[in-house]
Amino acid sequence: MIPGVQRHLEESRLSRAASALVGHRVGVHCQTTAGALVDVGNELGYVPYDSDGVPLPRTTLKRDPCKELRRYLKGGRDHPSRDEVVAVHVLTHESMHMRGDTSEASAECKAVQRDRTTATLLGATPKQAYLLAVTYWLTVYPDMPTDYVSAECRPGGALDQHLTSAPWNR
Repeated sequence: MIPGVQRHLEESRLSRAASALVGHRVGVHCQTTAGALVDVGNELGYVPYDSDGVPLPRTTLKRDPCKELRRYLKGGRDHPSRDEVVAVHVLTHESMHMRGDTSEASAECKAVQRDRTTATLLGATPKQAYLLAVTYWLTVYPDMPTDYVSAECRPGGALDQHLTSAPWNR
């Protein structure tokens, strides 16, 4: 397949998943190789904000998470690598920003509770999606920077949205 066409199809699929999470149409752009060469930021994705501080309905995912999402989409759902688990979560996290959440800790906790949904939207079975969400919750979330975590991100905590998709729900 022609690389430009493949990239467009992948971004369209990621955009559809993000739109389902956000509740309206949003766009997902994967950083290009040229963009990665001049990028000095360490974030894995970002959502731009307008002059009033309102998140715009688009996100750019960095080159590495997009590469890992591509692997995940090609069938790495039974035993996703840590990088694939993180990449699925990055898509979910940035979608929470596009929904309007500007707090990193709140967006992170909302994303943790929706990773299972994202994995399903990307083709995972319910079991595969559950295992991905639990893997992120148990192995990645505890080591996130302090501005991304909250003691209230737990069952019954203030950030618990009581979703059946939360990793603490079987």
